[in-house]
Amino acid sequence: MQPGLQIAGPSAIKTAENRFDLFIDSAQTELLDMDGLRCLIVARFDRVGETGRRQVMTLAAASANTDGSWTGSAADMYRSSELSADGLHQITLLDAFAALIANTDRHQYNVSLFPEDNGYRVAPAYDQLPMAYAPPASGNLRNSAIHQPHASVNTLEVWGEAYSLARRFWRRAAEQRLSDSMAAIVREHASR
Repeated sequence: MQPGLQIAGPSAIKTAENRFDLFIDSAQTELLDMDGLRCLIVARFDRVGETGRRQVMTLAAASANTDGSWTGSAADMYRSSELSADGLHQITLLDAFAALIANTDRHQYNVSLFPEDNGYRVAPAYDQLPMAYAPPASGNLRNSAIHQPHASVNTLEVWGEAYSLARRFWRRAAEQRLSDSMAAIVREHASR
């Protein structure tokens, strides 16, 4: 949160209370309803104290792999000893989970890493949401669930774990206040 930003009152919902820790840290967030608008406040994880900053690099900047795949880039970094086995697992699981929650915005700028003396550590996750259902520029909203993705050769090892996490995600989403069409989509995903 920015210094001096105060959020109070019954309409402030701390998402940490509703959060279910999946597999890696995620950015701290707070949901705020104010004047008919819903705002998501995200705390910066690259800040230290009031004025300090912590170095963070995107997967795009840290990896020489340009194929766009989170798992492919992480595997290359693991093979070159820039990423631990745990880091490779975290990114592969995040990649599979993102596919299963219909996150179509999986470019290499949506995964970040903390540089360390001997390589990189995975930074908290962010931008993990079902972007396949985001309103397009045309305004034509999707009214049905997308097809269930399948494991790739890169994500096969973690697919079962990612599938369980995605089901939890969709079941929790089904408990939220949604439009009728989105509620139907979420129910379909939750029942898979």
